[in-house]
Amino acid sequence: KWKMNKYLSDRTPLNRDTHDGRHPTCSQRQYQRSMPAASVVLVFYNEALSVVLRTAFTVLKESDPRLIHEILLYDDASTIDELKAAARAPQSPPTPRSVLHRSM
Repeated sequence: KWKMNKYLSDRTPLNRDTHDGRHPTCSQRQYQRSMPAASVVLVFYNEALSVVLRTAFTVLKESDPRLIHEILLYDDASTIDELKAAARAPQSPPTPRSVLHRSM
């Protein structure tokens, strides 16, 4: 079912330290300070919930807060019970600026 170590993924912190994998010339590049904010769309199907949430947290952690308007988590009709339960749970979104959508 999983092509990864889900047990380890579920125990890896959402706010883990990440490696900057950019090419050195990209990390040295100077960007405009007045760039528009963007919406980040994460589409997933039958993905481990820990992976989806960690990805959303990493986007927020590694991005300039002024550049992230929102994160849209779009579940494309997953059939995994863990994801169905998360979509039905009456709790707040996983991050302050995220919205979870689910197709039927």
